[in-house]
Amino acid sequence: MSYFLLKLKKIRIHSLIVILSFIGISITLFGGFYASYKIQKSELLSNTIQNNMVYVSKVASSIDYFNFFVTRQISKSVNSLFKDQEGMYLVENELRSFFINFNVFNGFFITNNNGDLINDKGNKYLLDNNNIQNILTKPYDADSDIDAYIIFTGDEPSLVLRYPLKFDSQLIGFAFGIIDFKTESVLKNIISDHYHTDGSYTFLLNNNDFVIYHPDREKIGTKKITNQAIEKNKLKIFLKNKIDFSKFIIINNEGDNFLGSSVMTSESKFKVVIYRPIEKTVKIMEETIIKVLLNTFIIGVIVILVIYFFAKLISRPINQLAEEVYFENSQGLKSRIKCINAWYFESSRLKSAILKGIDLVGSQIIALEAETVTDSLTGLYNRRGLNKLILDLNSTKSIYSVLAIDIDYFKQVNDKFGHGVGDLVLIDLAKIMMSLLNEGESIARTGGEEFIYIIPKKDEHYVINKAELIRSKVAEYKFNTVGSITVSIGIATSLVVGENKSDLINNADNALYSAKRLGRNKTVVYFDE
Repeated sequence: MSYFLLKLKKIRIHSLIVILSFIGISITLFGGFYASYKIQKSELLSNTIQNNMVYVSKVASSIDYFNFFVTRQISKSVNSLFKDQEGMYLVENELRSFFINFNVFNGFFITNNNGDLINDKGNKYLLDNNNIQNILTKPYDADSDIDAYIIFTGDEPSLVLRYPLKFDSQLIGFAFGIIDFKTESVLKNIISDHYHTDGSYTFLLNNNDFVIYHPDREKIGTKKITNQAIEKNKLKIFLKNKIDFSKFIIINNEGDNFLGSSVMTSESKFKVVIYRPIEKTVKIMEETIIKVLLNTFIIGVIVILVIYFFAKLISRPINQLAEEVYFENSQGLKSRIKCINAWYFESSRLKSAILKGIDLVGSQIIALEAETVTDSLTGLYNRRGLNKLILDLNSTKSIYSVLAIDIDYFKQVNDKFGHGVGDLVLIDLAKIMMSLLNEGESIARTGGEEFIYIIPKKDEHYVINKAELIRSKVAEYKFNTVGSITVSIGIATSLVVGENKSDLINNADNALYSAKRLGRNKTVVYFDE
């Protein structure tokens, strides 16, 4: 049994991945559904495009027939009534009466070659419209017999169709038919009456790609949306029967995807465009695919359970190791990690690495703690170490005294001999004071040449004697290169200031400043005034 467990610990994680990958092969069944979905979607889009083309072709044919009817009626009236310019009135009256009575147009008028109105009386579109004059003076394009424009009466758009008036093949003027989108007319019904239930809509463009009809009236008169958005989005489309669907995919201003198809009318050069939502087009097919997927749900559940079982089995030792390390409960951590069953190779190696890391981190923490409270030059406590020492003394409510020690004229030493020699002086001074340390006493370097000497649980007489001993020893010592130096010392004790022990260092500093003012190389005791 022990031999078997030993072998298990040598199993590598990539072997376990191979096992799980074998189980995952069963999931490729769903790849078949995905491929089926793509193929069916491609076929559906292809059929939809063909149906769109058939639909817009029929609408375009109806528009062509409408224009053919209007053109023939105009030609008939001109040929029968026009003799001279006076005959233009007769032509306009007959055509206006005919077109309006039969709901061909909602408004009608005629101009001569120069754009002059034959009759400007009683036509609300002429009286109320500010931009009608722009249309009257539009140049005639012989390549397009019928032109379309949009005018606005207030905020309401109207479609204006311009037809040339010819007599004996000579241009004698223009006929303008107005279609008010709020009022019934033959052409309005052709281009607006649709019975789509899938969100599709049809609109009409003139030969300059301006929208001359749209179910959304705010878009009438605007420039058609280009297909540049397709390149930006780089839509990935399956090709079927050599049809590039990206040529038919349109993204509108709202960011919705549509299948778009358009057909140009033969006479007026209008473009009939239909947009059909891709989402609703493929919805029925997607619902069918979903039903098929639901039938394989049981297989999917089994696969998920198997993967879950193996995942739990593999991750258990790693999770146990991670939890022990994460919660940072160091008491007994090493023994708890040793009890974790790391049953395969990588987890066993990880466990060994964590145990080694615990030992390494422990030793490094001890070293780092010592470094953070120690002055690197002198080996004494630094300011952080001093603060920790004071906190410990305050927490125990111990009685202690503070000696603030400062080298006299130390700046002159640095200026005259250099900082390297100054550092040697500091090191020697630290050694002198350390040689005078008694049990429980501590020294800290708090600045360049400033030191704090802590003496706990001693009376004032002892403290003063210790300060004088330090001062005299320093004065007697011969420092390399520098020779003799002196120190000034300020003393403060908790016996004097009572329970306000956090002020002891400040009080010792004040006493030190007094020693400086009295001529240096002196010891001064702080008294609370």
